[in-house]
Amino acid sequence: MRSRTFASMCARLPNNPWTAVALAAVLVTAFLALRLAMVGGPESFVVAGDQYVDAVTAPGELVVMKGSGYDGQFVYRMALEPLPRTQTGHGITFDSPPYRAQRVVTPALAWVVVRLTPFEEALSLLLVNVLALIVGAYFAGRLVRRLGGHAAWGALLVLSFATVIPLARDLTEPVAWAVTLAGVELWLAGRRPWAAVLFTVAVLARETSLLVPAGLGIWAAIVALRSRDRRALLPPAWLLMPLLVEVGWQLYLRSVWGELPVRTGKENVGTPFVGVLRTLFDVDGAMAHPVWEAERLAVLALLVWAALRLRRSTLSGGLRVAWGLAALLALSLGGWTYDVQFLRAINEAIGLSLLVLVVDRALLSRMIVAGAGLLSLYVGWQYTAVV
Repeated sequence: MRSRTFASMCARLPNNPWTAVALAAVLVTAFLALRLAMVGGPESFVVAGDQYVDAVTAPGELVVMKGSGYDGQFVYRMALEPLPRTQTGHGITFDSPPYRAQRVVTPALAWVVVRLTPFEEALSLLLVNVLALIVGAYFAGRLVRRLGGHAAWGALLVLSFATVIPLARDLTEPVAWAVTLAGVELWLAGRRPWAAVLFTVAVLARETSLLVPAGLGIWAAIVALRSRDRRALLPPAWLLMPLLVEVGWQLYLRSVWGELPVRTGKENVGTPFVGVLRTLFDVDGAMAHPVWEAERLAVLALLVWAALRLRRSTLSGGLRVAWGLAALLALSLGGWTYDVQFLRAINEAIGLSLLVLVVDRALLSRMIVAGAGLLSLYVGWQYTAVV
């Protein structure tokens, strides 16, 4: 009954992408107001730790705590220097230079903002991520409406529990996912060159974004081969752009650092299901944090139900293939441990699963989507205070 009431409330909102933009803007503003009040200024979003950041030689705006800090400190380093060539610079030392250097778009955009405004790097990184999510909400609203759902759900696609944590820590997922959604919408609208450009930007922001254009490209190639019309091969050919650019970028970074970035994260992926199931049924209780356990079960339910509804979904064949690739990666992780780790790592699988369900009319789909919305609000509330 509650899910029906919730859905009927959404149905009363104007079914246009600006509704998603307005909702996203309200939610982001509330989140930022609470987080800034609880943890301090934008510099606290970086989460810099003295294991990698020297408080003496690092920029004065940084708040450096004891410990290892988190990944935002490496994004911040690249906002100072988007094309680094040394492991240590500006008082910040990369833990894995090629791995960090491959995600260049978010810090590069912040670097541009710094040079066009009076803002420093910490605030510029925050502004880049906020603007990305707001713009992404517009394209997400268009995408959901195109697939038969209410445009308001576009706000959930860009502000799910998988993206709110990266927003809180100056990470790269907001830009990568927002640009990916924009690329999908333009692809389905037939604007192939622009979609290819956006997918390329998304891949340079976060390499796993390649899963989405890969799925679209595989399906488009299958359709073209079945039609035996050579002209039908042109659409999937556009999707080679993000792949070729990413290969070139990986080779460039190998020339700088001596190792392909894509190889530096291979230890995070293993045999499908093994690591995830071991984490879900952790008999030693080492990872039995109640909130994390609830998040793991929620994600598993989301993936399973999306898989069951995928065949009846209004999603295109290419998006279904992309969902399959993203789900396979999610289930091949070494484990779903801390939420700040696994929710980020499976961002594409969560986002595409939500897309499957927000356009689905089944009652259970609506209940799961409502639950995902509540979980997103809860995770957002938690991370207003977590440093």
